[in-house]
Amino acid sequence: MDDNQSKIRCFGHFMLLDPSGEAVKWRTSKAEELMAYLVHHRGEAVERTRIMDALWGNDAAKTPAYFNTTAHYLRNNLLNIGLVDILQHSKGKYRIRVDSFEVDSLVFERWQPSCKTIHSGNLTECEDTVKLYTGSYLANKDYSWTEQRRASYENKYLELVIGINDYYVNEGTYSTSIKFLKKAIKQVPWNETIHNLLIRSHLEDHDRLAALKQYDALKRMLRREYREDPSDEIKRLMHLRN
Repeated sequence: MDDNQSKIRCFGHFMLLDPSGEAVKWRTSKAEELMAYLVHHRGEAVERTRIMDALWGNDAAKTPAYFNTTAHYLRNNLLNIGLVDILQHSKGKYRIRVDSFEVDSLVFERWQPSCKTIHSGNLTECEDTVKLYTGSYLANKDYSWTEQRRASYENKYLELVIGINDYYVNEGTYSTSIKFLKKAIKQVPWNETIHNLLIRSHLEDHDRLAALKQYDALKRMLRREYREDPSDEIKRLMHLRN
């Protein structure tokens, strides 16, 4: 990856960073959403009417003139950090040249398939792939068009975490597993599977007190988020009864 390249962060808070690492300040929220939407389409050209439907829906502001103003603001945002001819349009379609940026979600997509099976030869690359996921996809935005992709990325992230953790456990490196899973829980604190894996690693590491603390954290999370209790499987593992 090129340190001198502008960067787009889609995991966690959506940001466009100039080569010095400074976040771009958007002229309007719609200029920001237009950028996010076109990046979401991975550089493919999208019809203007489709973009307008996604960004404005039935809003009375959904007019060609307002779209053109928004596109103008986006171009100026890009020009201000030295990026020319990045927003392109032809025959009623618009696209962003995503190859002009380092986009964390696209790097994740490129690296993740090689991590279907974790082994010593690809472990480092797969660990680096996990590190790219610093939060849910466009986590600070409630754009309706993000929902399916957000869920897909989270599932891929969880698959990676489980696969890497299985490697650590099979190697008997429980302390590494514990550190790894603690970081993963910060990204998906509502996921019971990751909590369960961490509890198991604490028990395998002969630290029942830490396992109990994690079980209590899991129980509080489940009751707060879902009004549920931990599964019978994890209760049996902890030798707990209702």
